[in-house]
Amino acid sequence: GSLPLERYRQLAPAFNAALVQADCTTIERVAMFSAQVGHESGGLQWMQEIADGSAYEGRRDLGNTQPGDGRRFRGHGPIQITGRDNHTQVSEWAYGLGLVPSLTYFVDHPDELGGDEYGFLGVVWYWTVARNMNAYADTRDIQGATRAVNGGLNGLQDRITRFNRCLALGDALLPTHDDDQEFDMAGEARDVQAQLRGPELGGWPTRRYHETDQNRSRFSLVDYAREIDAKTSSKLNLDGRPVDPALADDLFGHVLSLRAEVLALTALVKKLGGK
Repeated sequence: GSLPLERYRQLAPAFNAALVQADCTTIERVAMFSAQVGHESGGLQWMQEIADGSAYEGRRDLGNTQPGDGRRFRGHGPIQITGRDNHTQVSEWAYGLGLVPSLTYFVDHPDELGGDEYGFLGVVWYWTVARNMNAYADTRDIQGATRAVNGGLNGLQDRITRFNRCLALGDALLPTHDDDQEFDMAGEARDVQAQLRGPELGGWPTRRYHETDQNRSRFSLVDYAREIDAKTSSKLNLDGRPVDPALADDLFGHVLSLRAEVLALTALVKKLGGK
């Protein structure tokens, strides 16, 4: 009842998606998510902190080291992600998942973290990365969850009321998996496998330490890394000859060979778009 029903209808798809992304797929987890987010946002009516953030100016514990950081990085989103450090971490996390276009997106555009498109993304990050909130939900530990979100027990009774109301709704509150939403984990797994093993799993062309080793001109990243690990464990030189630990030249050559392999693998990963 904090907002018109139509506004809740607008927010419902993003809220539903956030529940799935945060692995809130049990009644207890959805109830805890709804209770904490509901209280912090006043029933989703506040997508950013009401205060202007000036109280956070100079707060190095929040990473606010530059003039204006307090106001710029005031709480954003329905759970109020606050401070330059947290905005940076959410950006890096979201970029790593391919959800935002740049590594510093929410540092450059902090208000986007309080908008309809990305607001609940900050909640998912907080729920799963900054804290393990589902652990509190699984044991119905409303006080522990409140301390994790709030730092104390402010608004505890309201959170309890919301939690119990949600529990009473039962299965009706569980998120749905819409076919139009991008939650195709099997598809994502195939994409990762293709990136690691190359087109049609045929391997990526690699530049080996031995330029004349034509038999290994195409190698998947997975097998490449496994080979490096095997060589480290077995102490074999690149040509397969056992390393004699009594010979300094042998040990030095072994280290150089492994270093060359690791550098080549690192360069290949970067070339393929890794960080």
